Amino acid sequence: MIAEGANDDPALARLTATGPLLLVDSIADHVPPPSGTLLIAHPRALAPRELVAIDAFVRGGGHAVVLADALSGWPARHPLGDPRNPPVTSLLTPLLDHWGVTLGAAPEHGGRALAADVEGARLRLFSAGRLERLPGTCRAFADRRAARCRIGRGEIWLVGDADLLFAPLWQPLVPGADHLRQADTMEWLSARLWPGAGRAALHPIWIRSRPD
Repeated sequence: MIAEGANDDPALARLTATGPLLLVDSIADHVPPPSGTLLIAHPRALAPRELVAIDAFVRGGGHAVVLADALSGWPARHPLGDPRNPPVTSLLTPLLDHWGVTLGAAPEHGGRALAADVEGARLRLFSAGRLERLPGTCRAFADRRAARCRIGRGEIWLVGDADLLFAPLWQPLVPGADHLRQADTMEWLSARLWPGAGRAALHPIWIRSRPD
């Protein structure tokens, strides 16, 4: 086991190598410092005190990135019904409702990833839900599949998809050739978590294809 290493998911390994990262079982017991950013990526059902802690952190001036998947397409590592698998759909509805946000159901996608532009970064989403209701303090992106919102004195990024972290959607087809990456997902996320991070020396040129 030691020789094989931790076998972390590539997205987690990439984030861990980019900046300081603390994995917690309960946000209520580990509230981030004011200078930190909270990443919530399609979690299990959170207890009421955890939801209260998240809301208080953001409204007090904190920053958060929330990935709330409308329909997760991430391949399950464990048998069907195993509680270790991620939930099929987002369980963050109580928190989103409190913030005035409604995440719609995922549309039919035909099993294909969707390229989305978010503040100049290209993300590849899979079965992403649209943010059908947003407060007036939000700015929507990618046909309302992502939004940047002011909540109290804090700020959140909302994305209606967590599958964008799935390595085959963002890793380069040629290992080690970051300029040939399929999406800017990790660069975009790193810059949200650690301002100034995620600036690659080589930037790909994305060519948007047009149907004939």
